[in-house]
Amino acid sequence: MRALAFDLLKRALSLLLILLAVLTIIFTIPYVAPGGPERALIGWPYTAERASSLRLHYGFERPLYEQYGMWLRNGLAGEWGRSKFTGRPVIREVEFTLPLTLKLLAEIVVLATLIGALFAVAAIYPWYRPYSGRGQGLGTLAAGLPDFYFGILLKFFFVWHLEWFPVGGFAFFAERPWQAYRQLLLPALSVAILYGIIIGPRVAARLAMAAGVRDHGAFEFTQVAPGGMRKLFARALGHSLIVLLQSGALLLGSLLLAEKIFSIPGFGDFGIEAFVRRDYPKIQAFLLIIVGAYAVIRTVVNGIEAARERRLRRRGPLLLDEPPRKSAPGLGGLIMQDGFFLGAVLVMALIASTAFAGYIAPYLPDEVHMKDRLQPPTTQYWMGSDLLGRDILSRVIYGGRHALIVAGASATGAVLLGFVFGGLPRLAPRRGVALMTPFVQVLEAFPALILSLLMMTLLGQGHWQESVALTAGLTPAIAATFLHCEGEGRVRTLLPAGFIAAAWLNAFGLAIILEATLNFLDIGLLPLIPSWGGDLKANLPYLHVNPAIVLFPGMAVVVSALGFNLMAQSVRKQAVSQPSI
Repeated sequence: MRALAFDLLKRALSLLLILLAVLTIIFTIPYVAPGGPERALIGWPYTAERASSLRLHYGFERPLYEQYGMWLRNGLAGEWGRSKFTGRPVIREVEFTLPLTLKLLAEIVVLATLIGALFAVAAIYPWYRPYSGRGQGLGTLAAGLPDFYFGILLKFFFVWHLEWFPVGGFAFFAERPWQAYRQLLLPALSVAILYGIIIGPRVAARLAMAAGVRDHGAFEFTQVAPGGMRKLFARALGHSLIVLLQSGALLLGSLLLAEKIFSIPGFGDFGIEAFVRRDYPKIQAFLLIIVGAYAVIRTVVNGIEAARERRLRRRGPLLLDEPPRKSAPGLGGLIMQDGFFLGAVLVMALIASTAFAGYIAPYLPDEVHMKDRLQPPTTQYWMGSDLLGRDILSRVIYGGRHALIVAGASATGAVLLGFVFGGLPRLAPRRGVALMTPFVQVLEAFPALILSLLMMTLLGQGHWQESVALTAGLTPAIAATFLHCEGEGRVRTLLPAGFIAAAWLNAFGLAIILEATLNFLDIGLLPLIPSWGGDLKANLPYLHVNPAIVLFPGMAVVVSALGFNLMAQSVRKQAVSQPSI
């Protein structure tokens, strides 16, 4: 009991330090923005009279520590500044948009938890057979499917084709609750289905570990349901909720995109608009709520996981010292794995098509044919043409070149920085890990998509800017993975090469999705550069006229991310003997 109280106190103090560091970072954002804090916070029109009044309000003439104290006092008093463009108080816009987002988030969590539990129970059936990772293929496919693309597909099928949901407009719960619920159901499903499939195999593995003895990497289910299906499903729901909250960083990004795609005037749309328009008072308010809430949720979930691990250790499950490998060791055994081979084929096809784009693409990416606008797939335009008559196939091929350059640079930079922050401190396990853990925890409080959006807001659009932004977004998770990785039972060890390779491949696949997401939000590459996400966003208004112009750029993202995810999963299985829970 004393150990539990000490652990709770330590986690509470750690959370307070993280929140203080997060507040400090958010406060400094306008000071590192282009033009300084006055240009960042005062906005347009920049008149001398307006600048003088707001300079007095923010205390720019005082020392920096006094400005920080004023900012904290104003935040506690509800004085969060005014929007640079609308002039309205930011706190009023937050009060208007946040409740709607909380309702949507509640629906997503309930549906995703239910779907994940159902998927896990289906994956472990039949119970007399050992569980050895059934359902991981679907989970890998869902992880490589961009949230915004899946939402667009659902919107096209259920809104435009079946007409089960209204095309536009929005009803509020106070006026028409049933209509408002229907309008939130499809956005919630677009996120919940993906995350339910992603977390399902992990929930099944957790059920297996809690139920019996691990043997040869499999889990026997002869005693999995001593209390019947009802108790099994109840346990699956609990594990599903915990695993879903562990993916909270990605879930928050998906929530933002769902609101953008389905035109929901919620807090996510509020944040995206603030980043795109560089409205720094709204950005600060958005980060205060999102990052602060996520830091609290992570602390609670980590505490629950620590208690679960202590309980499992007390039970003393039988673990084999050297479980037999399911595949031959070395590079030959890796290549013989079906997942790695399929992923390598997809990645090599992508690299070859982009490297020889000038010979493969039938047209230049910006070649305009006005007489052939919005053409369906034909022998002349294999993937159709867009509003300007540009060939979609050519733009997909050339867009892949930009995606590979940005994603490759981002993944490499993130792994290098992650190794510096998480790998090198392992040489001094006590001091190095203890000193670097709080720093990594502060970085982890910023979800990858939100941190990438913030960096793009500060740096501007372009290739190197997007590479730097994605590197910053991917680094915290990689650093945390390296820092807390167990290296074959040794405390003082560097990371195995296979583990680093798996992290790089996984980061590459995620960088492709994030790169397409930034371009979809019009904050990535410059508009004239062919990009998968940018083309998808530009062609979206004509989805009901010619679905092919949206289908094929999105499929390029899916296939590319799937190839890297399959390779990463195979390399991780080859490098790490313990299953990922």
